[in-house]
Amino acid sequence: MAKKFIVEGFKVKADAATLDLKELYKRMWRWFEAMGYSAKETEYREMSDASGSQSLEIRWECSRDEDSYAKHVIQIDFFLLGIKEVEVEKNGVQTKLMKGTFEIQIFAFMDRARGYDSSFLGYVKKWFEDYLLKDRLDRQEKNFRGEVEALVAEIKVFFGLYGALV
Repeated sequence: MAKKFIVEGFKVKADAATLDLKELYKRMWRWFEAMGYSAKETEYREMSDASGSQSLEIRWECSRDEDSYAKHVIQIDFFLLGIKEVEVEKNGVQTKLMKGTFEIQIFAFMDRARGYDSSFLGYVKKWFEDYLLKDRLDRQEKNFRGEVEALVAEIKVFFGLYGALV
């Protein structure tokens, strides 16, 4: 598998924040659907401690075929540490939110022409990418980078709505 990383381990973090975790989940899921990605949750791990707080580790793998040659993949890792449900009054209405440390890590890469890694075919693939597909792959990479930046902006806006530190 030939991966070209666009974003590797970018973090958005909010310490001691109070957020609507369900709403964050829904917004991000809708974003991936709207952008044409196939998203799946590949990992969900829940841990509790004696104080009653929870920690969650969640992984999403989202992908979209760009064409027969390239696929865009975004991996999202959620780390929710020491979270507890709290009731908050917002506009005169009691609402249940989650309070804790929220960290989201993003890895984004282009997966190109899987199966061409033998020495001769790898050479042909490199020549093909460097000469025949260069403009198209550069354009796809630029668009993909813009999509990832839009996703990060969406997450930061969401954290900002709740006054969370970013």
